[in-house]
Amino acid sequence: MTAFSLFGLALLPILANAAPLFASLGTPASRVLPSSVSLLFNNNLNYTQDADHSSFLLLHSPQTNISEGQAACSWFSESLLTAEQARGNASDLTDLLRYHTYRGDVGAGQHIMLADATVAYNAETGKLVFLKLYEDNQVSAPCLCTQSDRQTLASQSNATADNTVSVIDPATGNAYNGYRNLKSFRFLGIPYSNGPGRWEYAQVEGSRGEVFEATSFASPCTQTAVERSSEDCLYLNIWTPYLPAPEAEKHLSKKPLRPVFFYLHGGAFVSGEGSDPMGEGANVVSRGDVVMVFPNYRLSNLGFLNIPGTNITGNYGIADQMTALEWVRQNIEVFGGDPNHIVIHGDSAGAASVQAMLHSPVARGKFVGAIISSNPGGHYGNEYSRYLTPEAAYNKVGIVNIQQAGCVKDDLAETVACLKALPAKDLVAKTFATLSNDSQAHYIIQDGHYITSEHLQVTDPSQVAQVPIMIGTTADDGAPFLNFNDSGTTRKQAIDAVLANQSNPSAAFEAAVSADKALFPLPTATNNASLNAFNLTATIFTDITFRCVGQATAYSAAKHRTFPRVYSYQFLRTYQQYFRLPHEVCDSRLGSFRCHGGDLLYYFGTLDQFGSPYRDGKDLLFGRLVMDHWTSFVRHLDPNPSKEYLAARGKAYKTTADALAKTGRWEPVDVAGKRSLRLLDWPSRQSDFDRVKQCEVEGLPISTYWENSG
Repeated sequence: MTAFSLFGLALLPILANAAPLFASLGTPASRVLPSSVSLLFNNNLNYTQDADHSSFLLLHSPQTNISEGQAACSWFSESLLTAEQARGNASDLTDLLRYHTYRGDVGAGQHIMLADATVAYNAETGKLVFLKLYEDNQVSAPCLCTQSDRQTLASQSNATADNTVSVIDPATGNAYNGYRNLKSFRFLGIPYSNGPGRWEYAQVEGSRGEVFEATSFASPCTQTAVERSSEDCLYLNIWTPYLPAPEAEKHLSKKPLRPVFFYLHGGAFVSGEGSDPMGEGANVVSRGDVVMVFPNYRLSNLGFLNIPGTNITGNYGIADQMTALEWVRQNIEVFGGDPNHIVIHGDSAGAASVQAMLHSPVARGKFVGAIISSNPGGHYGNEYSRYLTPEAAYNKVGIVNIQQAGCVKDDLAETVACLKALPAKDLVAKTFATLSNDSQAHYIIQDGHYITSEHLQVTDPSQVAQVPIMIGTTADDGAPFLNFNDSGTTRKQAIDAVLANQSNPSAAFEAAVSADKALFPLPTATNNASLNAFNLTATIFTDITFRCVGQATAYSAAKHRTFPRVYSYQFLRTYQQYFRLPHEVCDSRLGSFRCHGGDLLYYFGTLDQFGSPYRDGKDLLFGRLVMDHWTSFVRHLDPNPSKEYLAARGKAYKTTADALAKTGRWEPVDVAGKRSLRLLDWPSRQSDFDRVKQCEVEGLPISTYWENSG
């Protein structure tokens, strides 16, 4: 990402180096979009068939003749689609035009200009209708252009002279130079902050009249084992299916701006990045018709260290997330997103971030829905859901990190000066070399501004954002955090592996768990004694770290009407891309474990980014279903896509429509706790909360929060 001033003398010293950029971008006036534009791709999520499908550019502003239409298409280095090309893609175009008629982007029966004809979707016949168009014919119609870029993989998608697209924010005069590929418009590496100094809180980037080259990912925030990470990292990435031109709405019968899907990565607050290919947004926006935003935020000692008595007050990473959210509210409209309809979502530590935003007075009112995926809590994950005081966090990790950094001084001011003088990577690497991840600064703390209480007050609606939520886990979320060999081969060894640590609150429940063989049997599903023992260990660890507290949160929130609606889920099918355990151990298809992070590939639809094979006949169908649930929640705050929507989308959505017709709606949590859990599988089903009796024995009953609301 590079920025250049458009005004006055500030431009002159860099003109020579900037020539290639300005040659492609042009002046602001010349680069104003000639029309609001939608990138149309009939996305069935089967990446092995991407080469068999084309995408198109639908220019919504009416053009009066073929010459005007060709000129508008040429702005994108494309041409008007010919009638022959349209007929050759009739199957996809029929579905695409039906949907955009349903949306109101195209009027019922409205003809669209091609190079030598017009085309319209006929709702009565369900087919395309063509009318011959001549050069001198005067019409007033939107245009359908070719879209020639065939790139799909994040690692291989690049800006070229032909696929570059630029947008200008009329409020600030800022221009953003992005590009498109087969499935989306992409604006990468956009700065959302003013570039704060170390342990300073970020402010929303406020430049005016700048040109931002947004065609490549920026560096991730400083972390161990990622050489390209950097302290200069507060950037975000945007994928969108739609770009508005000035006065775009007058050409459309409905509001054209898309809902915004704002995603926060996990990584225990010590790793992760907004350019992770697992979170590539092209499939989400092209299939779900939403805008996706994926920011970086500061990590580890640079994002979460606090030293009482100094200006290092912690929560910098959490504050970064809220700064990014505010930037989106101020700027996303130019990228086709609705600033008044933002849904936040996070996985693992990202889920802890979402939960913090639901609580935070700073974030409340800035989003309309939230998704909490695999949030750590309970006994082992308590540090992500219960917020320490600054003093407690400092005593747990601050002192030891200062010691490892070699910055113990007689005076706190000298300590701070020493820490600030260290290279960013040394500040992280020196502690990581001798300490575990858990010993790096990673605690959300009660700072009195961003975070003002000990935990999310799920029993008090006045203390949280009043928005619908989804919350859930994978069935064996805890498995990858364990060492396979620690479970031994016997029931006692399996239980001791997770409950015998006397420094953890879970140890108090070891005797009760050990005594109840009916609720905690040693599995006998395989002939492998070690695998059976590990199964029991993983199940208990998942209970006390993810499942029990997640279900208790959902139940208490529903009981107290803390949120308008609560949807609870558990993944029974996952696809593990990487983690500590071997791939085959986390392969749900083999009847093994449904592991932490194994849901991401499904709701982002990113099997393609890794060339991961469809393991059986269910992976693709399940992936469609999950993405359709997730993006339905982003659009309508309800994970159930309507029958009308699915019918309008056509063939690529039929398997989801058929599945929902068979299995029924995903129902919100019932205050009685019955049939409140959606078990996500192929097919999915509605169920009571899982392992409720076991959670009670483990010290985390379903009533955890409303019986202990303090």
